[in-house]
Amino acid sequence: MSEVRQRWRIVFARGEEARYLSHLDAVTQWERALRRGGVPLAMTEGFTPRPRIVFGAPLPLGMMAEHELADLFLAERLTATEFRRRVAVGTPPGYRVLQAHDTWTGAPALAPQLAAADYRLLLLGAEDPALSAAAAWLMAADRLPRERRRESKAIAYDLRPLLIELRTSTSPAPSSGSSTEPVAALWMRLRHSQEEAVGARTKWWPRSRSGWGWPRRPGSKPWRAAQPRRGDTEGRAGDAETLTGTERGRVGRRPPAGDQ
Repeated sequence: MSEVRQRWRIVFARGEEARYLSHLDAVTQWERALRRGGVPLAMTEGFTPRPRIVFGAPLPLGMMAEHELADLFLAERLTATEFRRRVAVGTPPGYRVLQAHDTWTGAPALAPQLAAADYRLLLLGAEDPALSAAAAWLMAADRLPRERRRESKAIAYDLRPLLIELRTSTSPAPSSGSSTEPVAALWMRLRHSQEEAVGARTKWWPRSRSGWGWPRRPGSKPWRAAQPRRGDTEGRAGDAETLTGTERGRVGRRPPAGDQ
């Protein structure tokens, strides 16, 4: 294992071009692109050394993001200017590096510091008053039971503690501009347990053949989802314990002071 001389925490966005990459494929893309850019990544030990890149949390397939976090461990020190230059050359297609922070190499691991994530979901054909009432119903619920099966074993648990905030917000029309249906946006802050928290959405907004929808009266028009996206660019200013958020806005401790 090569010695770590520097650690950079980057904030990056993922767009349409990279949204269908699996996490493993995304990691491989980053490794190859950073190598081409000349970023001197430190290597892990073992029979198959790998570049030391640590992501805050894997992104689900098909989801875009506005502010994701990753730590890059370097085998040699670079100035802020040089680091940014090389990363600009070595950023994979579909990604944009937004910020970079020179972080203490002995700082705690990134993933355990993540407390919550912000999600934004656009819905076609959803009336805002009805969606607001549905969100209020969920927030008022004492429990949101869910059962998960692993092989032959069923595990029951409660999703409600993972739901921190749920509300509607203003939303632009879909980019295609072809639909005249109303568009509503749902904004969620979910405690960081990605697989289980997002399950709250999948269970309590049942999915029909036409898309995501709230249980509706017979004969009423179904709602359809338009490009589920995580995060929200509104109101990310917080207290001293709020990190620059991640469309999946990561919420946790602030990044260590460093080069902005």
